[in-house]
Amino acid sequence: MAPKKTPTHQGFDVSELARKSAVSVASIKFYLREGILQSADLSQPSREYYDGSHLARLRLIRILRDVGKLPIKRIRDIVKVLDRSESVNLESIGDALAALSKGGLGRETAAVKRAKAEVCSMLKDQKINFTSDSPIVNELAHALAGVRRAAGIEVPIAMLAQYVDPMNAIATLDFRSMLNFIASGNMGHSETLGYAVVGTLSWEPVLLALRKILHEHQARALLGAGR
Repeated sequence: MAPKKTPTHQGFDVSELARKSAVSVASIKFYLREGILQSADLSQPSREYYDGSHLARLRLIRILRDVGKLPIKRIRDIVKVLDRSESVNLESIGDALAALSKGGLGRETAAVKRAKAEVCSMLKDQKINFTSDSPIVNELAHALAGVRRAAGIEVPIAMLAQYVDPMNAIATLDFRSMLNFIASGNMGHSETLGYAVVGTLSWEPVLLALRKILHEHQARALLGAGR
C-alpha cells in the first residue's frame, strides 16, 4: 500500500478559524471587509481558505482592540506598517512601535515644544538611540507637558532622566524575550513585527500593576509599616 501523502496546506475553514481565535465569524468577515485581516486563499479545497497567518493576525487584532482599546482606523494603520515591511530590521521595528503611539494629541503648544527639546537633549545625554521626529517622542513630550500643567509646578527633566536606566533594563528584557521567541518559531516578517507590537502593548498593564505593588512594598519598607 502506498504511503499517504501529507498535505502541504495546513488550513481550516472560517468556522474553525473562529473557534481557534475566539473571534466570531461575523467579526472575521467584518475585519476582512475593513482590510485589517488579510484576504483568504480561495484556491484551497474544502473551504480551508485560512492558515496560521490569519490566526496570528486575529490574535493581534484582539489585543489591539481588547487591551489597547484602539479603534479600527488605528488598527488599520498598524497592520499596514506590518504588511508593507519586507524584513525585520531597525526601521521596520521602529515603524511598528511608532504606529502604537497615541494620535490626536492636539496642537504643539510652546510648553510641548519646550518639553520635547528637553526630552531630546536628555536622551542624547543618556546616549539613547532614538528618532527625534518619532511619534513616540512627541507622545512623551505631550505627557511631560501635561504633568507639569496638571501639577502646577515645573517638573525638572532630571526627574525623568532617573528613569532611563531602569526602563532601559526592562526594554532589554523585553527584546531578549522577543528574540528568543522568534528564534524558536517559524514566523513571517509581518507575524514577527506583530509579536513586537503585541508584546509592547499587552505587557504594559502588567508592568504598571507590578509597579503599583512595588510602590506599596517600598512604602512599607521605607515608612516602617511592614507586617
